[in-house]
Amino acid sequence: MKNHHLNDILSFHVTSQVRQSKCLQSTIPNSSMSSFSPQDLSKLDDKSKKEIASFLEVENSKQKVQMSIHQFTNTCFKECVPTVDSGDLNAQEEQCLNNCVNRFLDTNIRIVKGLQSLN
Repeated sequence: MKNHHLNDILSFHVTSQVRQSKCLQSTIPNSSMSSFSPQDLSKLDDKSKKEIASFLEVENSKQKVQMSIHQFTNTCFKECVPTVDSGDLNAQEEQCLNNCVNRFLDTNIRIVKGLQSLN
C-alpha cells in the first residue's frame, strides 16, 4: 500500500531529471558537462544560463534527497534494530522499520507535492 509513495517520489525526481537533461542538451549541443568551462558559460544567452542554473538546482535537490534517505535509513535502523544477532529481522523490528519508513515517505510526499504546487 505504501509502495506507491516511493514510486511517486522516484517518478517525480526521474521526470524532473529527464526534463532538465533534455533542456540542457538542447542548450549545449555536442558538449558534455565535464568539458563545459566558464568561458563557455559566458558565451550563452540569458535563457540558456537560466536553464543551466535550473538544472543545477535540480541536481542539488536530488543530492539533498539522497542525503535525507541515507540519514533516515541510519536513524530508522538505529531506532528499530538495537543489535544485529542474525541476518533476519524479528517481527517487532520489522514493524518498527515499516512505521519509520512510512512516516518518512508520507512526509516526503507532502514536501514533493508542496514543491510541485509552487511550480
